[in-house]
Amino acid sequence: MSTLDEIAKLKELLDSGAITQGEYDAQKEKILAADHAQTQQGDPQGQPYGQTGGQQQYGQSGQQYGQQNWQYGQQNYGQQYGQAGYQYAQHVPGTPYHSYLEDANANKVFGIIAYLSFLCFVSAFAAPKESRYSRFHANQGLVLFIFEVAAWVVFGILASIATASIPFGGFAGGLAAWLTALFSVCYNIFMLILTVLGIINAIKNEERQLPIIGGIQILK
Repeated sequence: MSTLDEIAKLKELLDSGAITQGEYDAQKEKILAADHAQTQQGDPQGQPYGQTGGQQQYGQSGQQYGQQNWQYGQQNYGQQYGQAGYQYAQHVPGTPYHSYLEDANANKVFGIIAYLSFLCFVSAFAAPKESRYSRFHANQGLVLFIFEVAAWVVFGILASIATASIPFGGFAGGLAAWLTALFSVCYNIFMLILTVLGIINAIKNEERQLPIIGGIQILK
């Protein structure tokens, strides 16, 4: 019985519960030690045990199998990862991006800060000119910022007029001041919602226009 057969027999006994794990380990160690001693002594023909019969054939087959897999790895995995490396190669400034996804991943920060008030100008002027992703979100953020500034000016003027008319208009003046403040709060909430939507679109790499005002084109 060969060494592998003896170990397999021991494994069957261990799985069936006939022997314990400790007994299995001890017997296996003895079998391997005996096999090692026999290998050192050689067979009756004076040849090393590892080079005779099935052992020699097994060694040659294993070597052949290893060479085939190594070649397969070179031809397939090497080619696959080479193509992936080329696809995500570093972008050369001034040249078009290989894909929209590459553009979005490279300029994610510019897309997000475009919706943060006056930082839209950073996105508009500091982002690469060839970045379609940055230009789109910079335009959306710039339109949003213009509407925010316009609202500050308009509501500021209306609030000043309403406040100044309170001593003269009585109830009407007070109502006008209250309505102006209410509209200002509602408008600011609406602008905040648009800001959040824009940031979400930038994070998700989507070219989605903002509601109502997103269709205005300033940057091309």
